[in-house]
Amino acid sequence: MSCYLFGAVWAPVDGWEGEEIEILGQKGEVRLVREGDLGFLFSELGIDGKLKATRKAAKQHSQILTDLLTVQETLAPVPFGTVIESEQEIREMLDRNRDQIENVLDNIDNQVEYGIKVYWDPDEVARRLAEESDEIQELKSKIKRGGVGNTFEATLEVGELIEEKMGDKKEDLKQDVLKSLKDVINDWVVNEPFDERMAANLAFLLDKEDQDELDRTIEDLGKSEPDYLTINYSGPWPPFNFVNLELR
Repeated sequence: MSCYLFGAVWAPVDGWEGEEIEILGQKGEVRLVREGDLGFLFSELGIDGKLKATRKAAKQHSQILTDLLTVQETLAPVPFGTVIESEQEIREMLDRNRDQIENVLDNIDNQVEYGIKVYWDPDEVARRLAEESDEIQELKSKIKRGGVGNTFEATLEVGELIEEKMGDKKEDLKQDVLKSLKDVINDWVVNEPFDERMAANLAFLLDKEDQDELDRTIEDLGKSEPDYLTINYSGPWPPFNFVNLELR
């Protein structure tokens, strides 16, 4: 049996120890290895060879950590598929990495992560930005009148100008979101969009007691932004984007 790791916590833990979970097609119990005031939550699973990172297993990993967060004030998650051979090796790992783990837990104490994704219709945004730009309108007019030396190159220039303005608009949107949330959040990161319709993909760290204020702030933000934008947010999650435990 190998030890599948979930995350570091302050010990002891309240609840969940002994609860049954399912991941990687196996069932196990959440257990705690404790060394002083530090602990690591894990499950013993029959794992042989390289883990297969399926969508289902990664989702189960994330959901277990989210459930653990409901009973743990502070939880520093580790990535999907982190495995150590034995409980004794976890104890030794805790000893070797004590300073790092304590610093991480201090930095995320009683905090959770939320994600915000801003979507738009790229074609609609491009059309509006082109209509609002005197420079683009003038160039398009010249192309239409045949007043440019090379129509193909001039048309490419129009496209490049629109792309530049869309990039500027994405940056403006990011700054609008950050400005609106500055009094609620403690930290933030910008993640790469994974969809061409996604204008912004942000993650935020905030105190658990500020979650209601976050709801109100995002609701107000949605009312103030143009109608071609859709703002989606999700959470609370363990602070995946704000924890990087380099365990050795």
